[in-house]
Amino acid sequence: MRGIATIDSRAAKSLAGVGYYLRQIRISEYCIHRRSVTIIGSTDAIEKAIMAAPLKALAFTKDQARVVLSTALNILMKWDASTEQSCNILRVSRSTITRALQGKGVELDSDQLERASIILNCHAALRLVFDNPENVYGFPRMENHNDFFNGRKPLEIMAQGDLLSLFETYKRIDALRGGGW
Repeated sequence: MRGIATIDSRAAKSLAGVGYYLRQIRISEYCIHRRSVTIIGSTDAIEKAIMAAPLKALAFTKDQARVVLSTALNILMKWDASTEQSCNILRVSRSTITRALQGKGVELDSDQLERASIILNCHAALRLVFDNPENVYGFPRMENHNDFFNGRKPLEIMAQGDLLSLFETYKRIDALRGGGW
């Protein structure tokens, strides 16, 4: 059985150390973020990782959370995501979106912060792959006929609302940097 978890990387001495450790316990799919690591693997391997590095909620102020959410929302708007899609992708309510866009502080849990982080990482990967804004902002709404997408748009898959679909879409976008497709 497979699962997904986010681990605070501050428990490790370095991000390279986190990657080495995860490979040792047979976690082959992971994404290192600034202060956390998202892992996908067998439930046994995830349990080992969680026991070794305690999960901690990142302490963000309401204003810092607003900045993170507003940035992710701006990217989603440039991708032409609807408000409903943005709510599903980020797992936030319409009122939270409205407060963030009005410049008011918001509270986000670690899952919501992780989702925003994945959107930011998708955008960064697209900016590295494409030079022109039409592709940077248009790729998520283009039909894709690779195995994972099967003719669907990356934005549609992300908008399903589950973290695994969002993360798997990010992995496919990030793979463009290395020509993995």
